[in-house]
Amino acid sequence: MIFTVLDKWILSYLRLYAEGVTRSFLGQELDIPRTTLYDHLQKLEDVDLIKRYPFNHGHGRPWTIWCLND
Repeated sequence: MIFTVLDKWILSYLRLYAEGVTRSFLGQELDIPRTTLYDHLQKLEDVDLIKRYPFNHGHGRPWTIWCLND
């Protein structure tokens, strides 16, 4: 598996924010489109480096929180 610079940035942000982050937050911090981030997050999830949790904030569709796999 070849990791790109973006993959390493994502992992460093997930280490920094241990409670997890949303894709929108990562997009704002890294100034990268959310669709591009999703592809990289999915790749990292496939190799079991990160995991996702649904987070229901009270109404509508739940957010997805991404965090490191312990």
